[in-house]
Amino acid sequence: MLPELSEQQQRRLAPVKRYALYVIGLLFVMNGLGYFAVYTYAGGVLMIAAGLFLFPAVRSSLEIRLGVDITPLVALGVFGLLFLSSSVFALTAVDISQAPDIVAPFR
Repeated sequence: MLPELSEQQQRRLAPVKRYALYVIGLLFVMNGLGYFAVYTYAGGVLMIAAGLFLFPAVRSSLEIRLGVDITPLVALGVFGLLFLSSSVFALTAVDISQAPDIVAPFR
């Protein structure tokens, strides 16, 4: 188990967590833009939505508009669902007949 953090440690780590979520969210948004170019539009839209959902400002705006409290577990579930569904769209857009044998050995 991880040790409990003191209140001072939590206050010190809060900005780091906030900026880390922005950086990771931005990477997923850029990945979604790449999906538009390479794979599929639906996968790109879902990946961009997943990346935007990681932004703390977007999440707090959704909490206010919907009138609900989005816990970290719910946020992880929504992000995971968006990420997996965008990956499914990307995998269905790939033409496996063009893949080398190392990628698809049992065609």
